[in-house]
Amino acid sequence: MSLRLSRGRFPGRRPAHIPEDYLYESALPVFGETLHKRLDGSRYSKEDIDILTVACANAFTGCAMRWIKSGMKADFEYLLKRTSDLFEDSLKNAFDK
Repeated sequence: MSLRLSRGRFPGRRPAHIPEDYLYESALPVFGETLHKRLDGSRYSKEDIDILTVACANAFTGCAMRWIKSGMKADFEYLLKRTSDLFEDSLKNAFDK
């Protein structure tokens, strides 16, 4: 299975003017670059890192859309920072095993 992470290359992709797609397309290269920098040379294959990249981009997109749909009442910067910290700790624990 080969995941292509470059913009616009997923089959059946909708136009990026849809908010979910814009967020996803924006998050994908950020997560991809970050995870590949941290995990290259680890016991994880490029495919594993690509799968994790897609999962992270989808998780971010879902959280952002829920925040938007809820009226943007919560402090998103705080939520993003806390989620990032918790996620990083979880990754460290998972990859140290």
